Amino acid sequence: GPYHPGSDVFHLTYDSRGDGQVLAAVNNTIWGPQIERSPDLGRSWNQPEERPRFAGEGGPTVKQLWHIEPSRG
Repeated sequence: GPYHPGSDVFHLTYDSRGDGQVLAAVNNTIWGPQIERSPDLGRSWNQPEERPRFAGEGGPTVKQLWHIEPSRG
C-alpha cells in the first residue's frame, strides 16, 4: 500500500465465485464512489468505467458507498 490514496474505503468483502476477488467500496471526494475489484487479494485494483447507479434507465448516481455484498448468482 497505500491503496486508494486520497479516498475513503468504507467496506471490503471477498467474492468467492469463480477465481475469487476482493471488492472495495471506494469513495473519493472528486471522482465519487466506485466499486473496485482486485483479482490478486489487493496487490492490484481494477477501476470500473462507470460509477454506480440506482436501477432504471437514466437513474441517479450513488453519492457514497458504505457497504457492498457479492451477488448470489
